[in-house]
Amino acid sequence: MGVMGMVCVGFLLFILMTSNPFERLLPGMPQDGADLNPLLQDFGLVVHPPMLYMGYVGFSVVFAFAIAALMGGRLDAAWTRWARPWTNLAWAFLTVGIALGSWWAYYELGWGGWWFWDPVENASLLPWLTGTALVHSLAVTEKRGSFKSWTVLLAISTFSLSLMGTFLVRSGVLTSVHAFANDPARGFFILMLLAITVTLSLLVFALRAPRVSHKVGFNWLSRDALLLVNNIFLVIMTVTVLLGTVYPLILDSVGLGKISVGPPYFNTLFVPLTVLMCIFMGLGSVTRWKSMAARDLIRKLWLAGVAALVIGILMPLLYRGEWNLFVSLGIVSALWIVLPMVRDVFDKTRHASSFLAGVRKLSLAYWGMVLGHVGVAVTIVGVTVVSNYNIERNVRMSPGTTVEVAGYQFTMTELTERRGANFLADTSILQVQRGDSGSSFTMRPEKRLYLATGMPMTQVALRPGLFRDLYVAMGENLGDGSWAMRVQYKPFVRWLWLGALLMAFGGVLAVLDKRYRRTASTREAPKVASQDDSTQKQYSKWRTGGHGMKRRLLLLLLPVCFLALALFFYQGLSLDPSQRDSALMAREFPIFEASTLRDENRRVDQTLLKGEVTLVNVWGEWCPACKQEMPQLLELADNDIRMVGVNYRDTREKGMQFLSEFGDPFEVNIFDPEGELGFDLGVYGAPETFLVDADGVIRYHHKGYVSPQDVRERILPEVEKWR
Repeated sequence: MGVMGMVCVGFLLFILMTSNPFERLLPGMPQDGADLNPLLQDFGLVVHPPMLYMGYVGFSVVFAFAIAALMGGRLDAAWTRWARPWTNLAWAFLTVGIALGSWWAYYELGWGGWWFWDPVENASLLPWLTGTALVHSLAVTEKRGSFKSWTVLLAISTFSLSLMGTFLVRSGVLTSVHAFANDPARGFFILMLLAITVTLSLLVFALRAPRVSHKVGFNWLSRDALLLVNNIFLVIMTVTVLLGTVYPLILDSVGLGKISVGPPYFNTLFVPLTVLMCIFMGLGSVTRWKSMAARDLIRKLWLAGVAALVIGILMPLLYRGEWNLFVSLGIVSALWIVLPMVRDVFDKTRHASSFLAGVRKLSLAYWGMVLGHVGVAVTIVGVTVVSNYNIERNVRMSPGTTVEVAGYQFTMTELTERRGANFLADTSILQVQRGDSGSSFTMRPEKRLYLATGMPMTQVALRPGLFRDLYVAMGENLGDGSWAMRVQYKPFVRWLWLGALLMAFGGVLAVLDKRYRRTASTREAPKVASQDDSTQKQYSKWRTGGHGMKRRLLLLLLPVCFLALALFFYQGLSLDPSQRDSALMAREFPIFEASTLRDENRRVDQTLLKGEVTLVNVWGEWCPACKQEMPQLLELADNDIRMVGVNYRDTREKGMQFLSEFGDPFEVNIFDPEGELGFDLGVYGAPETFLVDADGVIRYHHKGYVSPQDVRERILPEVEKWR
């Protein structure tokens, strides 16, 4: 309770000192407010933050248990059985929170994506990964009495990453379409809270962990070992995501230049690690504790392995008529997780009087494990299928126009206007029919203009289904009654969030297991593998002797490394993420030669940017913020400001579709599919805007979304200054 009290004091001080709710606003309150950001005017954003908050708060309880156990020197059965329910519950809430955020981005941002490796998305994924490792490590600690120090370190790391996520989202050190706050003062307070909490907890761990650790033997072919391997994979994933998220900031803070880290980096590393982890997940769920003979494991799993391979290889052929390596790999991975558990359930129930009687005897914790793993498999299927079989068409439509996508005919029957509570909307009424004889239904996408902020928003039309979604979004008015429309067919996309719900429900079932409802006096101590006296004495001597001192010194490197990271964060607070100077400021635009987006035979180079003040905008079809800033760029072009675009990490087809849908303010678009020019410019990602004077020298750099306020207060004054 003392540790929890200190954590509460820190956050209460944060509220009172940076966002005091008791400060008076009257009599200076305006008659009409600025309205809530339109992106936040949605039910998904009502539920999503509290779910994440419950996850973070739950992990603070586990953190308090871990620190109390270290300080008291008691990492026993009582500790694990108090910590496990809180861990499972916090993990379940965090899982739901992340899924809700993905769902919100899918239907609210208008581009049809569900995950983009955005810094704010990564901020919630990091504690989820270590929290998943903690859930499994606690199972080993409770059952076998091993991994005690590792479990405590995971508990500290999970809460620390939760705090770091709060810092990244609220401080403004990183630019994100999901971040709605940019306050270095609040960021500094959170950073200090983070530094104090994490540094002190890691110091306690370094000094006390050797005293509470315990050596328990196990065979490398056992559930103990396989859970340890999966823990290692989860930690590697965490480091991979953390490095990709903060490494650009670290380089920028120390003046070593700028790099761009985007989806290609994360996908290239994360996907193979996930496949490898799935292999051990299938093995671990049916392997016995401590030791298991290889022949017994092969006898249990050979049929599941063969079935997974055969079905995984045939599924793409049956679904689309052609084989796809990545789809087969995803299906095999998902089946390898599920089929061994089916065999395990059969083995556990076959000696009962009936199957149902055997099922009833299985504990809720066991069924929670099964549902959690099935949820992972379902999510993998959803990710694999929608990533490889998504169909998208960007078209020009007017009343009477018909477009066919994946066997569905979309016919625009009418364009109407309506007024909402705080917006004006252009509405397209589409009649959709499958084939020539299928039943028809209506979809109504909208393009809204919010009156208080003047911000345009896309309200997509969705026709959801268990095996496919139909997704229609309105783009820009192209004149003569025509609109740019994005029509998508997204197979199995709902399985992403269905899998997350199954995982969360599995976590709740584990919490409801009867052994966590027993009183302390009736709880049994876990069975720990016995050791002979000589082995135990030797291990105790190792812990308290010279080896123990070396181990403490190594563990002391943990708080030192974190403090170094905190210093980089502190340096980042002094920099406005939208105004961090480019490493090329006051230097000539990088030398390049590339083709243009519209004409692959036309070559341009850096001389294109000389002779007139030019705004160079780095954009991509995959970038939600690029869509949001396009009205401002069109306005700048209308004011006779020369605009040149850099189509960054895109394809010609998607780049052209983007311009036809959202408008083209650019005189020329430089085609940069591999990101080579973006790398030379040192961009983090799209969008970024550079002002180049008549001599081809970079004079101004704006990072991130260009808002109407940025146009008035920053862009236009800089243009006039250098003209």
